[in-house]
Amino acid sequence: MPNTVTILIIVLGYHSAALAGLLVWRTRLRALPLFFAVLAVHMGANLVESGGADIAHFTGAIGILYGPLFYLFVREAAMAEQPLRWADAWIAIPFAIMLLLPAGSMTRALFASVVTVASLVAAAVTLMRFRASALQIRATPDLTRMDWLTWAVAGFVLLVGFDLVRSLWRVSDSNVFSITLAGLVLLTSLLAAGAVGHARRGGPLASEERAAAKPGQSVPRAELETWFASIEAAISADKLYLSPGLKLADLAAASGLTAREASQAINACFGENFSSYINRYRARHARDLLEQAGERRTLMEIALESGFNSKTAFNEFFKRETGVAPSVFAGRRRSQS
Repeated sequence: MPNTVTILIIVLGYHSAALAGLLVWRTRLRALPLFFAVLAVHMGANLVESGGADIAHFTGAIGILYGPLFYLFVREAAMAEQPLRWADAWIAIPFAIMLLLPAGSMTRALFASVVTVASLVAAAVTLMRFRASALQIRATPDLTRMDWLTWAVAGFVLLVGFDLVRSLWRVSDSNVFSITLAGLVLLTSLLAAGAVGHARRGGPLASEERAAAKPGQSVPRAELETWFASIEAAISADKLYLSPGLKLADLAAASGLTAREASQAINACFGENFSSYINRYRARHARDLLEQAGERRTLMEIALESGFNSKTAFNEFFKRETGVAPSVFAGRRRSQS
């Protein structure tokens, strides 16, 4: 009868192969399906090895591909003009080096650790840059944070750290290895679910969007204030903040400015990013609705009408604006009426 480790290897192998096929069909992301395909091959190699085949050298080397492939996936998810391309075949170099290094040697283990850690650092930096840029051009918090990928990066870091400790200390306990395999099943599921809905949640940033988010040339304060006055007039007249999908480019066009000019003006005159600026207006609109006598709509209805698309974002920015949660504010208003 197969033991727990064997069962988990089979489950993870079939699971990864199925997800690779699904994502090729359902998304434009290519690094993640390749990641899943490599994982499926790795699990298959483990099964072959457990059957008596002498392929431990290959099986021990293939795992080095996970870190670089994960970085390429994060880059692809964050930057629209950075799809997987032939130049990314460099990830085969660490794999080739692993095949040349002696099996079971400390040099091999340390090399694998360095490559994996460097890849994860690159992935984390790419994600942080995405979030910083997205805050400057997207108003909806759910489209700026990419929380599913943040959790995926954190989960991958934990799993890699756990497995590196296991490898460096040469812990061969099957229960410890089972934890890694079970964690990979959960992580791959999270990654696949997030990737399928990625485009619907805003998708990657285009190069022109990232360019608009970068600081421009120094502009006289008086000119910045003129630009900001145009922005304030446009947003107040048309209540653009009520649109959940509002972007910096939309506001800039309504104000007669370029996206970079609008971003500079908001950061200089408001003191915060575009997302905070728009959500302040949304929070004030929600406060005004709650202050109306006889208001009987639910808090979620008010949040949606004010331009928010999630309860979490509504609570966060409403409390930032008023100092209390929406439920507390509404309760006080009812007690006063």
